[in-house]
Amino acid sequence: MTKTMSIRMDRENFEFLNELTKEQRSDLSKAVRDMVTRGRVLFAMERYKKGEASPRMRIIYKDSRRSERRGNS
Repeated sequence: MTKTMSIRMDRENFEFLNELTKEQRSDLSKAVRDMVTRGRVLFAMERYKKGEASPRMRIIYKDSRRSERRGNS
């Protein structure tokens, strides 16, 4: 199940995402979802390197990608 969310964003990040959507011929919502997913992976990797997380974090990422393929994102 997807949830709707409204956020405030600084101009620089908004313009970055707008350019990204033009390059990828995508839409803004998809670009934001992709960046959040990538951020989750980066966050998990950083925590793992610091010894603050277990490899299970990888499973969380895999599960989120699986739901995207089913169209649940």
